[in-house]
Amino acid sequence: MAEIFEKGGVMMYPLAFCWVLLVAIIIERLIVLRRRRVLTPEVMQLIEEIDPESDVKNTSALCRAIGTPLARLVEVGLSNKELPRSENEDILRISARKYVRALDRWLTPLETIAMISPLMGLLGTVLGMVKIFNAMAEGGIGNTEALSTGISEALVTTIFGLSIAIPALVAYHYFTRRVDGLVGEIEDRLSLLVWNLHSVSHRGAQPRESHHGVAPTQETLSGD
Repeated sequence: MAEIFEKGGVMMYPLAFCWVLLVAIIIERLIVLRRRRVLTPEVMQLIEEIDPESDVKNTSALCRAIGTPLARLVEVGLSNKELPRSENEDILRISARKYVRALDRWLTPLETIAMISPLMGLLGTVLGMVKIFNAMAEGGIGNTEALSTGISEALVTTIFGLSIAIPALVAYHYFTRRVDGLVGEIEDRLSLLVWNLHSVSHRGAQPRESHHGVAPTQETLSGD
């Protein structure tokens, strides 16, 4: 492996950095975007069973102890349950934007790696071709050692750049779809939370859309 790395020339160093960063981002996102980590079962059950007439202090303390972003959103809704429904929705919407940005973290660098890795590989190919032409100019086609060095640099950097870009692109689309799915589920839970907090006769009733809307939309959450 070290020998192949040396044959790739100077462009192997930024490519190696991109590879290490790619692996780190994938591992971190796989851990952070687990469904049970984002949508904690305890918080999901709490939203379903929440009663605005119960002891709000104990419920808020439980959310604070759980400490997940969704639990903090529930705590925000509880602390503002005395406000009009529309105002509570606005406050939850602002808080939820921060949550969505946390879910999107590292996706832009992941996309950047997928875009620049093949370009860096192409640059290594060009540098390898320059070495080949320089070798031919100095010693003709008989300078096989110099020719093989340039060819190796051209091929190795191209292969290495593509081997980084392909998994980076796959990971980017996978995590993007995963975030979209989680955001949709968060919207549903916020809808149920607002309904339970502000419906006078919510027991035994089915949530329905209000005049103001019961939860922030995905476009609003993402700030678009």
